[in-house]
Amino acid sequence: MRAVIQFIDDRPRFLRAAGAGLKEDGRFVIIEGENGDSSPDDGVFGSGGFPTRKGFLEIFRRAGLVLISAETNRVGGTLRTGVPQMTVFLLKREVGSRLLP
Repeated sequence: MRAVIQFIDDRPRFLRAAGAGLKEDGRFVIIEGENGDSSPDDGVFGSGGFPTRKGFLEIFRRAGLVLISAETNRVGGTLRTGVPQMTVFLLKREVGSRLLP
């Protein structure tokens, strides 16, 4: 998935439904704008409604997904999305999670 999280109202529910087809050892890749104005320990959402790292981790936890890795591409200026960076999140199902909506 790329650049859709900010448009979804119930993000954990959406991710549970989207990940329902994952096999037990399957992986989920999400590429999203991450609010780089805030440190990971700041609030869940920064300017423009984009989640901070802490916000993404909470969304993933509530969706039954576990972060494997996160690679951030910091760019000069801002992207068309209005955020200064994009992050590629690699996730897997939490052990025992059925990812039901």
